[in-house]
Amino acid sequence: MRKSEPSAVNEAICDMLEVLHSAGKIDSETYREQLAQHGGLDRLPPQLSAADFKAIRQKLSVSQRQLAELIHVSLSSVVKWESGKNRVPATIALLMGILNKNGLAVLSV
Repeated sequence: MRKSEPSAVNEAICDMLEVLHSAGKIDSETYREQLAQHGGLDRLPPQLSAADFKAIRQKLSVSQRQLAELIHVSLSSVVKWESGKNRVPATIALLMGILNKNGLAVLSV
């Protein structure tokens, strides 16, 4: 790939990659590799490790049960995310990033 290609071309390629991945036509590894090649890694959902999830909860000074109630998920989900038994979903990872940056006040808006 030439570096001189307009960014609009790379954007279009990334759009198509997203469609193909969503439709199950390309696997996640290929999707990630091609996004990297075309400057689209920012399209990937955020990832949050179990340890980071727990650290953010502790920084917020809330129990697992309190966090579950605040973000409208089950206590079991929080426990599984913190233990690493289940991967933290992208939407929850994004929310935890916002809470980490801005605190619990953003939930009361």
